[in-house]
Amino acid sequence: MGFHIPVLENIFHIMKRNGPNMGLFCYIQKSIVYIAVYKVKLSDEHLQSLIERTEYETWFLEAVYALAGQKIKPDATDTVFYSSFDLSYRKSCQVVILKGSTGSWQSGFLKAGAPLIFVSVFKLLDMLMEWIIEINGHTVNFRFSVKQKQLNGDLSFPELIEQRPWLKGRLIGLYNFLEKFRSAIIHHSQFSSLDGLLEIKSTKATNALCISSHQLRALTEVVVSTIRCISKVWTFEHYQEKYLRFHLDQISFLHQNPLLSQKTPVHVFVRYYQSKNEKTLDLQRVKQDLDQRYCDYDLSFDLTLIIVTDGTAEQAFCFPWVAFSGSPAIWENRDDWEQFQIPLPQDGYIPS
Repeated sequence: MGFHIPVLENIFHIMKRNGPNMGLFCYIQKSIVYIAVYKVKLSDEHLQSLIERTEYETWFLEAVYALAGQKIKPDATDTVFYSSFDLSYRKSCQVVILKGSTGSWQSGFLKAGAPLIFVSVFKLLDMLMEWIIEINGHTVNFRFSVKQKQLNGDLSFPELIEQRPWLKGRLIGLYNFLEKFRSAIIHHSQFSSLDGLLEIKSTKATNALCISSHQLRALTEVVVSTIRCISKVWTFEHYQEKYLRFHLDQISFLHQNPLLSQKTPVHVFVRYYQSKNEKTLDLQRVKQDLDQRYCDYDLSFDLTLIIVTDGTAEQAFCFPWVAFSGSPAIWENRDDWEQFQIPLPQDGYIPS
């Protein structure tokens, strides 16, 4: 990415004005250069503070959804096996993570406990916003109106948020919009919950707010994932960003921002078996097959390559999507594979 001289001069001016404790993120969209400045350097103490203050609510929400078969942290949805010994599709193991179980007390709790889940999610969001205010050197006021004014002002957000204006605007939008409905539950008990549909009435809003169980789960994933990734408890994988965008689209009526038009993301684990004397990998066949199977999804996949000699697995390499999606040359130089080597899979499966 190259910049013209006037743009570079502006960058240097920004850096000089803000001093050494700042970060700078630049990107180009439709020939326009955007420059985002984030002044806050997050120390280990900052991150530990966020982890500690959000520890109970994040544990509670993760545990409740996990018990009901609706694990919050996004993961691969399928494992697909291919082999250069057999050009046909080999095996698919479906692992459901977005559809909950039914008929259990856990899924029943998600329906009956919707008000508690809503309040817990907003509390997490509130603690995140208070933490952002504090790391900017400001005193946190207990009044929501004061905090909202600060957040809509000139605060620096953590890099993960600051680099993504679409995320920053929607988190603030959620905070501004949901506060009055949280107060209606806590202070006035103006809500009803029937079969997972939560309805909240607030004197500060013209219409009641109705949230389905799926929308409440999307809200939960947005808030919990953001906090977990900022605090580095979770690694922010590329497909998690897609999940964030997708779930934000499901609750656009809550943050009141335009749709991001994110297709349903799906991340797949691919295992590919290849003879040791083969020099190339037929990645095109894998992509064509997956594109057909997931034609309505925003697809990405990690690829585990198993090198086989005389029916015995000798080596395994795991290539993440970001390593090869934009750099097909990686398959041409085996000297670069060492960094991706992993232990052999414990299941011992070898295609015949």
